[in-house]
Amino acid sequence: MEFAKIFSILLLLSGTTTITLSAIVFLGNKKNASNIIFGILAFFLGWWSISYYFWLSTDSYDAAKFWVGMLNVGATFIPVTYYHWVVILMGRKRKAILTFGYLITIIFSLFSFSKFYFTELAPIAGFSLWPKAGSLYIYYILILYVGFYLLSIIEIIYSIIKEKNHEKRNVNKIILAAFSISLAAGASNFPLWYGIEMLPYGNFLLFFVHVFLLSYAMVKYNLMNMKALYGQLITGLILVTAFVDIFLSDSVTETIQKIFTFSIIVAFSYLLIKSSRETVKQKEELEILSKKLAKNNRKLKELDDAKNEFISITAHQLRTPPTVIKGYINMAQEDPNNKLDDETRDALDRALISNERLIDLIEDILSVSRIESGKMRYEMKEDQDIEGVLEEIYESFLLRAQDKGLELVLSNPKERLPKIFMDGKKIREVISNLVDNAIKYTREGKVEIVASERDGNIRIEVKDTGVGVPREEMPYLFKKFSRGKNPGRLGAEGTGLGIFVGKKIVEDHGGKIWIESEGANKGSTFIIELPVRAVEQEEKRIIEEERREKIKEARQEKEVEKFVEEI
Repeated sequence: MEFAKIFSILLLLSGTTTITLSAIVFLGNKKNASNIIFGILAFFLGWWSISYYFWLSTDSYDAAKFWVGMLNVGATFIPVTYYHWVVILMGRKRKAILTFGYLITIIFSLFSFSKFYFTELAPIAGFSLWPKAGSLYIYYILILYVGFYLLSIIEIIYSIIKEKNHEKRNVNKIILAAFSISLAAGASNFPLWYGIEMLPYGNFLLFFVHVFLLSYAMVKYNLMNMKALYGQLITGLILVTAFVDIFLSDSVTETIQKIFTFSIIVAFSYLLIKSSRETVKQKEELEILSKKLAKNNRKLKELDDAKNEFISITAHQLRTPPTVIKGYINMAQEDPNNKLDDETRDALDRALISNERLIDLIEDILSVSRIESGKMRYEMKEDQDIEGVLEEIYESFLLRAQDKGLELVLSNPKERLPKIFMDGKKIREVISNLVDNAIKYTREGKVEIVASERDGNIRIEVKDTGVGVPREEMPYLFKKFSRGKNPGRLGAEGTGLGIFVGKKIVEDHGGKIWIESEGANKGSTFIIELPVRAVEQEEKRIIEEERREKIKEARQEKEVEKFVEEI
């Protein structure tokens, strides 16, 4: 009897677990056909297990006979519901077979308590009241049990052969193994029905198959998050156990007491499960929202890339006309046959200045577009002479500074500065923009370009005695389209793109740029530092660019997650 006791405990655990699972799965998503059939299947598995438990636990012949009949009902419906679940899971349509299966199952179930299923209960192999098979029972075994289990296995094998998705094919293989074990394990119950003393050890395996089905349901159907599922499963098990315990009472008073306790558990369980379901629903809605936000974020990135591409193409097209205009203006001014009066020459000079400003603007827009699209390209060369670059800049801005009444000074160190690894053209653009701004924003005094070597870096300072920059405005200077928090007081035109582009160029050279100023009307100093020994700087720049891109993508993902959490 020791085997029977252990066996009955396992059956009770299996039965309560599967019935609870059936309720959770069925209520989890009533619109899903797979969930519905799985819930019904789990219900009949639980019905069979619990009936088995009560049958083995009683010493009463009539009670045992009743529970054997109940067990037969559950056992009769299990094969066809198994097959129905497999058909839905594998995406098959077997309406005729299912109709026949349910029809014959209902007919067989009507004989579950009759002598056609079992004739009597008698002691055998340590069991005190085991049924002897009736005349109809063999047809149940062959038609329903063996027939529909084999049909299920054939459907799964067919799906494994046809399935192209490797992951789904592996899942189907696991299901096939579970069904094969279930078929063999369940068949171990039949020999004793025909007087063959072979214990139903396969029922121990059936218990673990039920556990597998529980795990599969959690993973496959994603009913809820794991914490919520565990909470509902434990609650359901408590309810089933409390309900079963009512029937084990020894007196009317004890029965009433247990019914009262069960009612309280039901009330609290309802509140707990309701709260859990609301939490799950909110989580599912947030997951859907998160996916939509991620999708929209990708679309925005695509639109941003398209915008950058459009700006790049447009800027390229816009660059040609100003260049042509510049050529014709220069031609008109320099042609000795043109007898231009002072007013006309002044107008042409103004037009040329405006045209130059337009060319600079277009170049800045092109540079910003290249930066944002990751297409900024450099012609990095070894042994570039920074002092030569500074001298060229000084020569090109000298007349302009003098015309404005400013002193332009270039201060190079006594010893020649070391040559560095850089794109000379790009660095020239950066320093030229700083000198241009210094002249633009200085009404009187001087602009000084100072070069030196400090701590393994070439340091270039562009100093002016102009309007200066208040401390609170400094963070705005290196942003796109920004000339400070209050640019109106500067009294000069500009887009603010030059410094933004310059900062990117300097950083891509492994250097840094910043501003120092004591405040408004106290002048300012822009400082650039470029490394002297820039070994493999280009490779480092590319790696840094990739790192920034990854950080940008990670930041975007975190913003989406943060937004979802805040909601």
